[in-house]
Amino acid sequence: MHLFLYILFIILGYYSILGIFIPQEQRKVTWSIIKILPLKVWGLVNLFLGLFLFRTAEIFPFPVIFYLLSLLLFLEAALLLFAPKQKIKKIIHFWLLLPNSILKIISLIFLVLTIVLFLLFKTYS
Repeated sequence: MHLFLYILFIILGYYSILGIFIPQEQRKVTWSIIKILPLKVWGLVNLFLGLFLFRTAEIFPFPVIFYLLSLLLFLEAALLLFAPKQKIKKIIHFWLLLPNSILKIISLIFLVLTIVLFLLFKTYS
């Protein structure tokens, strides 16, 4: 379980750094990831990640953070599994067409969140 969390932190950190310094490459990576598997499969992946974070939340001193993250993953999984494909594509295109400055700010927020969660994990596990 710890190894999976370390891998998750590395992936989130890499993706956030990519968005801060090279937002165009982050868009390419996002689009490539989306095209690899059908949207329903990504819904199942989000469902699995949400369940994993929900189950591991008790490890941390602030489980509320992980409960909220798992709730977001559950909502995204529901969207990917049950929403019409055209609606999902509209949302994806909206995110991919954001200005670089907004994408950098969002990536910076995710990087800070990833670092805080990693430090909490290292401190209390």
